[in-house]
Amino acid sequence: MTNFTRKRNRIPGFDYSSANIYLLTVCTDRFQCIFGVVSSDGDTPHTILSPLGELVEEAICRISSIYPNVTVDAYSILPNHLHLLLRLDPTDAPNPPTIGRIIQQMKGFVTKACGKSVWEKSCHDRVIRSEQAYEDAWNYVTYNPAKWETDEYFTLK
Repeated sequence: MTNFTRKRNRIPGFDYSSANIYLLTVCTDRFQCIFGVVSSDGDTPHTILSPLGELVEEAICRISSIYPNVTVDAYSILPNHLHLLLRLDPTDAPNPPTIGRIIQQMKGFVTKACGKSVWEKSCHDRVIRSEQAYEDAWNYVTYNPAKWETDEYFTLK
């Protein structure tokens, strides 16, 4: 039997509560297309959210009210994953939220509201370290629905 080793998805020793900008991708369990469908009707392709997708959007919109030092700069919800561009501002709080805690809370809100977990175990993250990287990440998140059919997570399931 072959032992499976999960690839590390965090930078060793990095403080994920530090003031930075993060690009996050959170996927559904087994990449199920349950958040909606991408529509090309109109000028700009966009996701028509399912009721579950609307719950996800509500969870995203709640992040800044739960964590005052966190701003959602951009997000997009696709049928089986979502992208977030989160900005963590400096805080004097004794236990500032980590990216892990923020995502765990968001996933938990959706799980509790729909009565079951719909999420992949972890999330993918990237620390944004320059203005150009920020611009690239913002464009990626904002225009991702237009690229749905060529997205690495594209599936019809």
